[in-house]
Amino acid sequence: MSAFDDRYGELVSHIGAIGTEFIAPYLPADPSVSPVDYELSVKAYCLLAHAAIEEYLESVALGVMIACIDNWTVSRKYADSLTTLVARYGLTFEVVEKNVAYEKRVVDHLKELFDEAKRRFSQDVFDNNGISIDYLKQLFLPLAIDIDSDVNVINSINKLSKERGSYAHKGGARVVLSPEDARNFVVDCLKLCEDIRIKANTKL
Repeated sequence: MSAFDDRYGELVSHIGAIGTEFIAPYLPADPSVSPVDYELSVKAYCLLAHAAIEEYLESVALGVMIACIDNWTVSRKYADSLTTLVARYGLTFEVVEKNVAYEKRVVDHLKELFDEAKRRFSQDVFDNNGISIDYLKQLFLPLAIDIDSDVNVINSINKLSKERGSYAHKGGARVVLSPEDARNFVVDCLKLCEDIRIKANTKL
């Protein structure tokens, strides 16, 4: 098993634990239970699940980036992620460097490109937050990893991201998300996380 497999297992376990704590008491739905009764629990579930999924995805992205560069540095093992990383930042090198005593070798030029791509990508991950589909594209397309195009999964990702934004920055959403919907959104997000896990393992 890879580190990505371990992280995914930890994520599923953590999501299960917070679901048991905050969502399970309200499932199956009971008509006599008011949204006021479960609103705080659903908020807590969405915020904690979002944070865990975000942390997982960012750790996988950084792990793929570091692995593909390290594999090239140590054993010259090439991955398509190297090409997409360099292309993402438009990095180039001068074929002939004027007025230098020592002409760099190709390997020296490439190392500089990969090191710069590593620096920029790490900064991008640090600067951004969330799990919206637009952010996930910025996170994984530079690593030559396609995002699952399943409409239901994409809808759930954006819904959970929107709920998190409403709770974290606006003091609460106007419409209270039901416990069942919250659980279903998170389950779909886990499907994407598993898909990313599988694809990330092919880059090692």
